[in-house]
Amino acid sequence: SDIKHSTQAEIFTLDNGLRVVLRQVPDCGLVSMVMVSEGGVLLEDKSTNGLGMLATTLSTRGTKNYTADEIGEFFSRAGGSIAAECGNNTYYWRASTLADQFPQALEIFSEVILHPTFPQKELEILRPRMLAAVDRTDEDWHSEAMKFFRGKFFAGSPYQLLPIGRKEVIGSA
Repeated sequence: SDIKHSTQAEIFTLDNGLRVVLRQVPDCGLVSMVMVSEGGVLLEDKSTNGLGMLATTLSTRGTKNYTADEIGEFFSRAGGSIAAECGNNTYYWRASTLADQFPQALEIFSEVILHPTFPQKELEILRPRMLAAVDRTDEDWHSEAMKFFRGKFFAGSPYQLLPIGRKEVIGSA
């Protein structure tokens, strides 16, 4: 068969407790990185709903050593992308790039996670986009039904909240 099978994943834990999973796909030429941590709406309430998404998204828009433009230009030039989001139980970051750009991609990726600066200028760009995304949850029946279902089924639980957040919280952040 011409199909090449990937190697098994190697899993180990660093001294600081970080669990690492490495899996090589031979002859791929790409590197994909993902960082997942406990978080998400699980850690929010109505007064903070949306801050997780705002913070994770903003983390890719400026760090101690890289501006939003530098981060964007690097990943564009390196044939890759970087993004971060907030889910129900997690905060997660992902990046991909061509393999030969891995050392700098890893450096920027770790900066985004460990040293975000949450620039005010970038917040002013992001806030209207997030507010529009919240508005869109009421524009189609599927998302409106999911919002209603979560509110009823998970009443009294953080899971009643949507990761995108509430307009009142995002608007005043």
